[in-house]
Parts: sequence; C-alpha cells; structure tokens
Amino acid sequence: MRTIWLYTSTRAEFGLIMLLLNGLKDYENVATRLIVSGGHLDESQGKTICEISSYGIPVAHSIDTSKFRESADKISKGMRDINEILKNEKPDILVVLGDRYELYSIVLPAFLRGIPICHIAGGEITRGSLDDSIRHSISKLSNVHLVATNECKKRLIQLGERSRSIHVVGGIGASDIKKLKLKEKSDIESSFGIKFSERNFLVTYHPDTTLVDPVSEFKQLLSALVSFEDTTIIFTYANLDFGGLEINRLIEKFCKKKPRYHAVKSLGRINYLSVAALSDCVIGNSSSGVTEIPSLDIPTVNIGQRQKGRSLADSVICCEPESSSIKDAIFQASSKHDLTKGRKITNPYFREDTIAQMCAILYEFSLSPLAYKEF
Repeated sequence: MRTIWLYTSTRAEFGLIMLLLNGLKDYENVATRLIVSGGHLDESQGKTICEISSYGIPVAHSIDTSKFRESADKISKGMRDINEILKNEKPDILVVLGDRYELYSIVLPAFLRGIPICHIAGGEITRGSLDDSIRHSISKLSNVHLVATNECKKRLIQLGERSRSIHVVGGIGASDIKKLKLKEKSDIESSFGIKFSERNFLVTYHPDTTLVDPVSEFKQLLSALVSFEDTTIIFTYANLDFGGLEINRLIEKFCKKKPRYHAVKSLGRINYLSVAALSDCVIGNSSSGVTEIPSLDIPTVNIGQRQKGRSLADSVICCEPESSSIKDAIFQASSKHDLTKGRKITNPYFREDTIAQMCAILYEFSLSPLAYKEF
C-alpha cells in the first residue's frame, strides 16, 4: 500500500485538492491522507475545516495556527507540529499545490526528511505578489512537477529543473468545470439569502502583497462599484495576507449599505462556480478569475498587478487599480457578456483529462519515487 499525503491550507485550493482525492480512489493500493492547516481553522476565513468534514472527507492531521497573525509565526508553528508528525509517519509522496507561504510548514520538514514532493502549478508568474518567490522556491524543493502550460514548463527548466520531471497537464481547476453540475439560481438564493438581479457581479479581491498599503486599491474598487445601480454584488472574503482582515471589514461595512450587496466568507468551489456562472462578470484579482472562470464562458475583470505575467484568455479584461479604470473595465465586461452569450471562450489552462493524468502520474511516482532523486 502506497501512502500519498495531500496538503491544504486555504479554501481556494481545497476544492482542487478534493478533485485529486476523488481521482485517487480508483487506485486500490493507494491510501490518501489529508493534512489541513492555515485558513481552514481560522474563524475569519469561515473555519472551512467544517466544510471539509461535511463532504465526508477524513482529516488525518489538522495544524491550527489561527491564533497567530504574522506569517512567520504561522509557518514556525506549522513546521514544529508537522515535524513531530513526520517522526512517526512517512508518506511515500507529499502533494502540494500553488504558492501560499503556508506550504513552507510542510514542504521544508518533508524535504529535510527525504520525503519526495510533487508540486502542482509551478512555473507560473504573478508579479503583483510575493507568491512568485514562494512558488519558485517550493518548485526547487520538489521532485516532480505538474504544470498548466508549456510556458510554465519552460520557466521551470530555466530554474534548473529537468525536463523529464515536468509534466504539462493543464490547470487543475479548468478541466472539470464543464462537467460539473452547478447549482440552480433558486438553490443559491435560498442557501445564502441572495436575490439575483438582472445584472450580477461576483467579487473576489485579495491584498497585493507587494504594496505597503494593499487596502487602498480595494477602496478604489468599492468606489467603482457604487456606480452600478440595481446590481446584485456578491463578495467572497479576502485571504489572510497582510491587509486581508481590513479588506473583509470594508466588505462587511459596504454590504450594509444596500440589500443587494452580500458578503460570504466562503462559498465552497461548487457554489462559487455556480454564482460565477449566474453573474455578468467576475471582478477582482484572484487566480480563479484567470485560470478557471474562462471555462464558464464568463468575462473576468482582473484588477492591478497581482496576476501579471499569467497567460490570459480573451475574456479576461485587465485594468489599473483606479476607480475610473475599474468602472470602464466592468462596463466592457458586461457588454462582452451580452455580446458573446452562447460563444465558447478558449481557456489556455484547459486540457482534457487533467485530473486523470495527474492521478496517473502521482500513482506512478509513488511506486518508484527514488527514480526521481536524480532530478
């Protein structure tokens, strides 16, 4: 029996990790164990470990760092706890996704203990955040890479990774969207107390961690949104990066102004995609707006520099983090939505059978991880 650990620290990546958990069930001699930490245990993020449990997914270990606000403190606490676990347990492979700083909590102890690491979504570029440095360093500690595009593979090779260890499989969140059974409008309205209008926006905005004052850009977004009368606006909360809590307070205050404004700490992946599909556009600077939403044939307004450098579908409209620029981009996105209804958008992150390919590679890797040591 081979043991594969999968780590999740945010609501954003859990829905994607769940795709792998479900896919690996088809392999009889593989045991998966889910390690949960970060925002999943934080009340301000919706304490989404409860959502994980609601899916009937067992949590092997939970690492609670919610009482710490500083990133370095969270990482330090996580490393100590995970290292103690690794003294008694040793997975055949550890799977991590993305570029969050919380990944250091598990990747560094695993690396130092000789546990093979698979990194998903390496080789990306997001110049408007600290994530680039984190993502690239996680890639350098990893043995095998599952990447979204050929451009991502080229960047990893430039970092010194061997071509043979890099597999281009597409974006993990893009391939299954058209197969999903999304929620009906009435289901979303009853579940979250939302009343959709003729025009609807979904907003997900996270702090730009390269800025001294990341909240100022978000205020520009709020200034732009008040121009859209008779519009239902659904906000999901910002992450735990510096400025995130202040952004969430501003969201709560803003949503008290009108009954058409709604704040939701965590929608969960199916609800999030369902709301997006019912919206005229998705607004913010989240990676989901770039990598996943185009597969719904819905326009994205991408604000500021946070996602700069990523491959973009034609449906992604980029704008400066200024009220007038954001407002113009929203008008453009709304018009694009009206003009392109029924048309299919080409998503550069989409490939057929991404999840099946990932699971097959993980299985093969778990059988002979030592073969990857040469990389």
